[in-house]
Amino acid sequence: METEDKYYRAPLGAGTLIITIFAIILISFTIYLTLATATYIAAFYTPIIILILLISYLPVPDGYYLSKEGIVISRRIHDISIPYDTISDIEYKHNRILFSFFSVGNRGWFGWACSAYYIRYGWVKIYSRKISNIVLIYTKSGGNYALAPENPEDFVSDIKSKIKITGKDHYRDLSVEQRIEGEMRYLGFIEEKKEEPEFAEVIDF
Repeated sequence: METEDKYYRAPLGAGTLIITIFAIILISFTIYLTLATATYIAAFYTPIIILILLISYLPVPDGYYLSKEGIVISRRIHDISIPYDTISDIEYKHNRILFSFFSVGNRGWFGWACSAYYIRYGWVKIYSRKISNIVLIYTKSGGNYALAPENPEDFVSDIKSKIKITGKDHYRDLSVEQRIEGEMRYLGFIEEKKEEPEFAEVIDF
């Protein structure tokens, strides 16, 4: 990462810490009982548990970079980029908890790396280590992001200085057809349209 990129750490929330500690204690106790009663089962069971923990840990972000081109969600595997020119608006949910019963992915082990559905926002990809004081990133394609950086007010201010706020592509302002199209594009069922380059017409005499 280039040195001029500004970095915001992703702080660990108290709720995430409690969930993680409880899960590790429960898993450790389960492995202990398995080892004490059935060693051959533990030989198969333990590696699976460790693999699940790794899969839960690796996608969780450790912070966010603001580069020249966009926001970079820094993770232990496969960083995610959100170009500035795809952002339509940004909103800081001060003292608000973003929670959904309908979500897919990691929901609290070491952090949050999941897709969740909200009636107000539609599908939202959450990449954070807590679900309070969330910064919502609205994109023009309808796929939105929820991040939780340190100093969220400064984070929002820095991004607003780099983008043009349109305020017209919020999920709640779209028609039903636009919502469905945006969600299908967000989930990868519809490919983004690529503009064909324009060429000057050549006339032979």
